Amino acid sequence: MIEAILILLVSFAWLWRVEWVYQERVKVIDVDYERYKRLPSFVSMALQIWIWDINKFRGCHG
Repeated sequence: MIEAILILLVSFAWLWRVEWVYQERVKVIDVDYERYKRLPSFVSMALQIWIWDINKFRGCHG
């Protein structure tokens, strides 16, 4: 039972991260397409869960 709750919590956290990455990428592409092209791939951004500031992703500066 505890394992199921833990898996559920991790799944919700993962979905929240994926949604955050999507929203941040949309914000960047709306402002500057060249900056958007320098962002890492969507999957790479989603997997780097320790980064929560869009400006800290490599290639996003400028």
